[in-house]
Order: sequence, then C-alpha cells, then structure tokens
Amino acid sequence: MSRKSKTKGSEYERRIAKMLSDWSRLKIFRTPLSGGYRLSTKSDLTTKNPDDFVMIVDTKKWENSYSLKSLLDNNLDVFIDVYWKKLKETKETCVVDNKRYYKFPIMIFSSNYDDDYCVISYTFFKRMKTYSFPFLKKKDYVIMKFKYFLDYYTYNHIKMFVREGGAI
Repeated sequence: MSRKSKTKGSEYERRIAKMLSDWSRLKIFRTPLSGGYRLSTKSDLTTKNPDDFVMIVDTKKWENSYSLKSLLDNNLDVFIDVYWKKLKETKETCVVDNKRYYKFPIMIFSSNYDDDYCVISYTFFKRMKTYSFPFLKKKDYVIMKFKYFLDYYTYNHIKMFVREGGAI
C-alpha cells in the first residue's frame, strides 16, 4: 500500500469516527495499529473500552473511475464488476468477527468524490421497517447511503438489536 493510499484511508477513518462519535455520543477513534491494537475487536474504529462499543466497523476508501452513485441507480453491472468482490470479502471478515465478538457489523465505504455508503445486515434492516429511502438489497445485506443510516437509526437501535442476538 502506498503512503498516499494509507494516508487517504487514515483520514477517511478519522472522518467516519467523528461522524459515528457525534451519532452515538461515544468517543470513537481509529484503532491503533490498523486493528491490531490489543483492546481491539478487529474493527477499524474503537473506543477506550471496546466492550462498550457494540459495532464492528470496517471502512474502505477506494480510488476508482466508476461512480458509486450507480449503486442506487440500479446499474448493477458496475457494482458487481467493480465493488461486490471487495465488499463481500470485507463483509465476510466482519461476520466472522461478529460471531466471535457479538457485535453489529457495518462496512462504510466511498470512492473519490462520491458519497459514503454502508453495508448492513438485511435482518436488521427488515426488523427496523425503514424503507423510505433508496437502498439495494444484495443477498443478506443492504447497501445504502451512510447518511440514511445515521438519519434513520440510533445507536440505541443497534444496541437493542445486538442484545437480542440479532447481530449474531
């Protein structure tokens, strides 16, 4: 990974950490050592006491000539060809960690000059019954703009879902 790419990823993680901190009212920060920090649960973002944070967050900042806007415009060819393989690999990593740590997996990603998107469990999405914004259902995941996730769900929704065993 080039230095420029690593810097871009670190800046993106800090920006997402700030957004999640404002949303959850927890002090969330980048996990030191890229998820290798001894208090980490293999999440890109964590808190001082990771047991208090019920999410496993994986962030990706990709540089690509395709626009992620095509996700929500039903241009599935672009999504499948360019992003699905990366998303699936990352999401499967979260799910493995999720089973081990009983956390809510979420992947947040963006491409240059495009919006932030997230991938969450379809089980959670279906239970919350929030279909008033554009989303893309793919297998057992839902892809939506990260802004919609922050606007429509609260951190308490996530904690309740995990406590009930929904993220397992």
